[in-house]
Amino acid sequence: MPRNRFKGIYDEKSDSLNIAQIKPDFFLKEEKHPRKKELDKPGAVVLFVSSACNGGCLYCYAAESHKNGKLMDFPIAKATIDEAAKKSKKINIVFFGEGEPTLAFPLIKKIVEYLRYKQRNTGLEFGTYLLTNGLFDKRKARWIFENIDKISVSCDGPADIHNITRGRSGGGHSHALLEKNIKYFLSGNPEKIRLKSVINPLSVKRQTEILEYFYRLGYRGEVLFAPFFESKQSKKNKLKPIDKDFLDNFLMAEELSDYLDIGISFITRANDFSVKFGACGLSRSNFYVTPEGEISCCSRSISGERKNSPFFYGVFRNSELRINREKEKALRQRTVDHFKECEKCFLKWVCAAGCAFEHFESTGNLMKIDKTLCDKRKQEVAKYLLFRARRESNDLKPFFITDDRGKEKALSLWSGGLAVGEEDNPIIVIDPDKDDFRKLFKKIKNHRDRRGFKPTIFFLRFVSESKHKKHREIIDFLSGLKKEKIHFKLTRPIPEKLINDREKLIEEFGMPETAADSLDFFSVRGKDRIFFGKTDSGMSLKTAKTRKSLADSHNGKIR
Repeated sequence: MPRNRFKGIYDEKSDSLNIAQIKPDFFLKEEKHPRKKELDKPGAVVLFVSSACNGGCLYCYAAESHKNGKLMDFPIAKATIDEAAKKSKKINIVFFGEGEPTLAFPLIKKIVEYLRYKQRNTGLEFGTYLLTNGLFDKRKARWIFENIDKISVSCDGPADIHNITRGRSGGGHSHALLEKNIKYFLSGNPEKIRLKSVINPLSVKRQTEILEYFYRLGYRGEVLFAPFFESKQSKKNKLKPIDKDFLDNFLMAEELSDYLDIGISFITRANDFSVKFGACGLSRSNFYVTPEGEISCCSRSISGERKNSPFFYGVFRNSELRINREKEKALRQRTVDHFKECEKCFLKWVCAAGCAFEHFESTGNLMKIDKTLCDKRKQEVAKYLLFRARRESNDLKPFFITDDRGKEKALSLWSGGLAVGEEDNPIIVIDPDKDDFRKLFKKIKNHRDRRGFKPTIFFLRFVSESKHKKHREIIDFLSGLKKEKIHFKLTRPIPEKLINDREKLIEEFGMPETAADSLDFFSVRGKDRIFFGKTDSGMSLKTAKTRKSLADSHNGKIR
């Protein structure tokens, strides 16, 4: 969403949003509304090639299916591809499963061969996608890397989280093998892989650690943080909902990722502002085909009652797919323009009547909306919008919060404060004339490693009265930290008498260009009192707007 979208709806004095001013077209871009003809495009073609699984997830929505796990027969897959190819000359085939799709490995290979046959003989264009738990040997990993276009791997984070939440079926750890395969894919082509982490009660307060773990693996793509949803398995394992804790910790992780500039973004329902007529591909006739040949439009419906479910609208019988056109038509009607409740809602075009499965579970009717679910979604999005509005309304943060003696005790971010000090995020004063860079590097690395995957930011403050150049030593030191994936921030410009290439330090290591850009420009203590060094400016955050205005003020003037 473009910057400064919130000026008309954010009240800085009360630090609140006026939700009543947000109209349904607020999230639209150039178009007046989403193009309804998009609904005519085929939905996803998802083959649930296996209901057997080699994993044992604590929250698995399809755990019941694993007891009598079944693999799909090739004729079902072939008929599905042929049916999809009638609607479009370009299709995407997703290998998914109530279980682990790679357990049907020979079938996947045969399907890819058939797609290539169709490509040669009919001009069919196709893409292949695999959603997997990553538990397979090197031989499979190599074939997957060479033959599948996009690979989505589920990883709940470091070993101490993942081995509990996503162990092996029958017991045993799964993390070591999973990490080995992730590293293999990343080393070959990092663009192919996408990491997904299901956030649950065991990991909800450790989202920043999961982010740090992915970063150290070398991942720089888009990571999906997905809150788990309740299932029979999660209730059996006594996993409680994580609603409030999820968003609070998610915001902290999102801002930390931006602040560290590590190239990782997040997706959750609260910050998905893409506009649409239908909440998902359900209204575009998704093809989710089970191993038994039953056709649904919703992955979550697979775990429920199928016989009378409105989500199941076809079946494979006598060597062909048979579609119930009445059911298909009913599903295609579930778009936001068919719900009066949504007409004036500010989330009309982004929520698009919400998750059909969730509302159906609550109301028993495909075309009814559960108000409680709606209110919950609105509250989530409002909280996220307020977070964004605060960040975009001024550029004062980040800054150090200090105690009465002027000692830094926290770094203020919009999502909260980062503790600073010897244990958490140390401020290190470096005098190139006196400090041994090798010993300092080792000390920093050991400190980071002792903290496990708790993100650690080292605030480096260079000081020196020396007239001697230390450029090479400084560059080597900072390059070493960067190579070891250690997060650091230069709190002020390095004195020019120490360096040769100022632009290199700005571009490669994020050195502040001016004092006003630096963390050391001002600090805040007491009741939001702004200090320049040890001098009380007489100003408060309530009267300040931007760092530039402070720099231009009488007390903050850089002389």
